[in-house]
Amino acid sequence: CALASCLLLGAAPAFAQSTAATIRGQVTVDAAPAAQAQVTATNLATGLTRTVQVSNGGYSVGGLPPGSYRIDVTANGQTSSQNVTVQVGQTATLNLGVGGEPATAAGGNATTLDAVQVKAPPVLVETRTSENATYISNVQIQNLPRATRNFLELADTVPNVQFTREANGTTKVRTGATSAEGTNVYIDGVSQKNYVLTGGVSGQDSSRGNPFPQSAIGEYKVITSNYKAEFDQ
Repeated sequence: CALASCLLLGAAPAFAQSTAATIRGQVTVDAAPAAQAQVTATNLATGLTRTVQVSNGGYSVGGLPPGSYRIDVTANGQTSSQNVTVQVGQTATLNLGVGGEPATAAGGNATTLDAVQVKAPPVLVETRTSENATYISNVQIQNLPRATRNFLELADTVPNVQFTREANGTTKVRTGATSAEGTNVYIDGVSQKNYVLTGGVSGQDSSRGNPFPQSAIGEYKVITSNYKAEFDQ
């Protein structure tokens, strides 16, 4: 299966970061907070499901691998569904609702309609972090041209990030005027920091080769500033 990666630039953290995504928000029934409801997230590619019970209107579905999901909500015998896509390490807000207020037609002889439902594509809002991050999608990894098979080369599509290849075959990723030793890479939440050889990233800097070929990477996130507190150094 494809791996998820997080590339942190400008710091040297010692703790791992989860690459799983979270979807959270409010559930309403006829525009009022749902007292009881069930929310299920189904991965459209793998069939993986996560189900949570809702009380007092709030829900949170965590531990989601990056990808596209169908979100089903059931409350008071009513159901609704919508599709969303979450990215590596993302915590997104998505409010859900079932039912609706009855509408009345205009005119002298008013007629009460059973229901009028207006739907718009869901908008995921990132509200849990102020980090400055850019996502590199699987489509970009598979289709953008580059000189090497190193998936990190695409990090230089992010403003102020440089990927360089030395004459001896080693590669470096850095941002601005900082040293490449201040860069860290997480693969599925596991740090690839090399604290033995000059502090670089394993497979980059003073060590040659790349233990993770591009075909093994699903997508990754490049964080250039406003890191979370878990990035300790």
